[in-house]
Amino acid sequence: FGAYLVQVASRFTGLEDLPAEFAVAALHTALPPTMSPGYVSHDLRVTDVTERWDDEGRLAIAVTVASRLPTHLERVCGRWRGWLRERELFGSEVRWSEPFDNDRLVALPMVQLWVPVPVESLPAPRYRAGAPDVTTAKNAVKTIVALLNQHLAPVLDALGDSAQVA
Repeated sequence: FGAYLVQVASRFTGLEDLPAEFAVAALHTALPPTMSPGYVSHDLRVTDVTERWDDEGRLAIAVTVASRLPTHLERVCGRWRGWLRERELFGSEVRWSEPFDNDRLVALPMVQLWVPVPVESLPAPRYRAGAPDVTTAKNAVKTIVALLNQHLAPVLDALGDSAQVA
C-alpha cells in the first residue's frame, strides 16, 4: 500500500488540512484499479465506490451494488439480459459484471447506498518525505471501511447470496 501511496502522491497535494479529502484519496488508492488486487476487498456485487459531497461539505461514500431484477419487473424484463455472474479465474467466487455485447435488451438493477462519514472520526492528514504517511492513510481507510461494513453488511445480507448463479 505504501508504494502505491508514493506513486499517486499527487492525489494528496493540498490536503494537509482536509481529513475527509485525504481519507477519500487513501480509499481510492486502496481500491482497484489503483491497486490490483486492492488493499481493501469488497463484496463481488459492488460495482462502484465513490464519494459524494453535499452543499455543506459533508462526505458520504456511495456504494453501488448489483441486484437481482425485482419480482414486479420479471414479467416485463424477464427475457432481457441481466448481470453476468461468472466464477472468478482461479477462484470459486462469483463476480457480477455488465454484459459485453449490445445485441439484446439489458436490465441492470442496482442499489446505490450512501454512508455518511463524520469528519471528526478521521485522522488528521500526515506526510513523510512528500508522500502520505502510510499509517495515517491506513487508519483513514480503516475508519471508512468500518463504517461501510457496519451499515452495508445487513443490506448485502438482505439482497441475498452473491454466490448464487442464476
